[in-house]
Amino acid sequence: AWRHEYLPHYQHHLEPLRREQIVLLEIGIGGYNLAEGGSSLAMWQSYFPRGHIHGLDIHEKRVPGPRITAHRGSQIDDDDLTALATSTGPFDVIIDDGSHFGRHIVKSFTVLFPYLKAGGWYIIEDMETAYVPFFGGGPPGKPNTSVQLTKDLIDSVNRAHFDADIPVWEVDEIHVYDQLAFFKKSAGEADAEASGDRV
Repeated sequence: AWRHEYLPHYQHHLEPLRREQIVLLEIGIGGYNLAEGGSSLAMWQSYFPRGHIHGLDIHEKRVPGPRITAHRGSQIDDDDLTALATSTGPFDVIIDDGSHFGRHIVKSFTVLFPYLKAGGWYIIEDMETAYVPFFGGGPPGKPNTSVQLTKDLIDSVNRAHFDADIPVWEVDEIHVYDQLAFFKKSAGEADAEASGDRV
């Protein structure tokens, strides 16, 4: 069985947001029945006492909580993702704990990252599935996996200095841990200029 020891990393990166009135989206609520899943949404509601917590799942869910909203939709459907993002975003934190299929992860990131606030965090869990054929994974270098997406984002951050023709994502921090990655969206051109950094 895979072991997940994510909480110390979440604490390290998200603690500065803890008392803020953030908007968090988690892809994947868990379980297959109406009343199953939602434990992580409840945890986030507790951790962010002023936060608005949203969950997206392909199955209809009811998750109790005054600041929790469960949405039904697919993480690979452009219309579902865009409708959710425009109605509830922009987001401070997006967590992909959905299907774990590589092409689904890439699709969700591509559609939702523009709806992440400047300075916000996009987080992908269970990245070991990038090497599991069932999830569309394979040997290192296999396209359309969470790990390859991470490598592409590293290229985007650094090659943008030399190659204007490659896609550039506004990512200025990437943190990779066992089975987990955090991507911090650039704070924006004005903030970067004030600090002397190049966007």
